[in-house]
Amino acid sequence: MARPLHPNARMSTRLKHGALAVLLLAVVATSGAQDAPDLDGDGVFDAVDACPATAAGELVGTDGCSLCPCPLDAANVPWVSREAYLDCVRTRVRELRSAGGLGRRAARRAWRYARFATCGDDTRTVCCVYRHRADPVGRCHVTTKDLCDAVNDPFVSRGRSADVLGYGSCRPNPCRR
Repeated sequence: MARPLHPNARMSTRLKHGALAVLLLAVVATSGAQDAPDLDGDGVFDAVDACPATAAGELVGTDGCSLCPCPLDAANVPWVSREAYLDCVRTRVRELRSAGGLGRRAARRAWRYARFATCGDDTRTVCCVYRHRADPVGRCHVTTKDLCDAVNDPFVSRGRSADVLGYGSCRPNPCRR
C-alpha cells in the first residue's frame, strides 16, 4: 500500500526546484566573471585595472592601484618611517571598513600584509630561504640583505639557498620558484 503524501510535499518539491533555479542562475551569472582575467590577484579585473602588477595581498582601490604603495608613498616619495606606512594602512582600512567597502576578513588580510612588509624600512628585505636547492617553495623572512646573502655561503648554508626579493611582504608567501 502506498504511503500518502504529506500535505506540504508538493510545496517542498517546488521550493527545491526554485532553490535549484536560483543556484543555477547564480552559477551562470558568475561564470562570465570567472572568464575575466585578474592576473595580479588584487580583485580588480585587468580590463579596468589601472595598475596591473600590484603585489598580491596589497590594499588596493577600485582602480586596482595600491592605496599605500610600497616602497613609495602616494606622492612617490620614500616612506619617512615604518610607522608612517603602517599609519597609512591603518587609516585606509578604517576608511574602507566604515564605508562598507571592506569586510572584516579582507581588513585582517590587509593588516597582515602590512605587518609582514618591508615598507618604510630601507634596512630590510624580503628573503626566500629554501631548505634544499631544488625546493619549489621556500620560507619567507623579512631580514637584512646581508643575512639573506649569508645563507648562500657554502660554510653556512648546509644545502640551503636563499633569494633576495627586495621590498614587499611575506604575506602571502612570495617564495615560489
